Amino acid sequence: MTGHIRARGKGAWGLKFDVRSDTGERKTRYATVHGGKREAQRKLTELLDKANKGTLLEPSKETLADYLERWLRDWAAINVSPKTGERYGQLLRSYVSRHVGAVRLQKLGGAHLGEAIRPSYDALTRVASRPRRGPSAMFIAYCIRRLPSQANGD
Repeated sequence: MTGHIRARGKGAWGLKFDVRSDTGERKTRYATVHGGKREAQRKLTELLDKANKGTLLEPSKETLADYLERWLRDWAAINVSPKTGERYGQLLRSYVSRHVGAVRLQKLGGAHLGEAIRPSYDALTRVASRPRRGPSAMFIAYCIRRLPSQANGD
């Protein structure tokens, strides 16, 4: 696979590289790196390595809310009891999708999730400390921790 770097402006570099699709046809991908030329070279090498290993993700506009609904429909509906799946849905829609559901899945990072969920998590902790007023904070944390492992098919 080949790729090259070109200057796009002050401190910005354009990367252009080829990847092979599942059908064997060539696709050209583009990326922009801000910083020095060495950083751009490192990023290009990293992207080409991921493309060779087959771990480079296709660009997607799927949001976290879309993914959570798909996860509930495809995984939770099969692997947990109906009542548990219903409860997971209530919790995820109320406490996760409401705050960060519009964020694109590929842009979402751990720090982003932590910042966005912190107000809800703090409120949950207060609510959970009162008997019979809602789900426990530990249960919400468990649900959130389960998502990344299920996304990878574990």
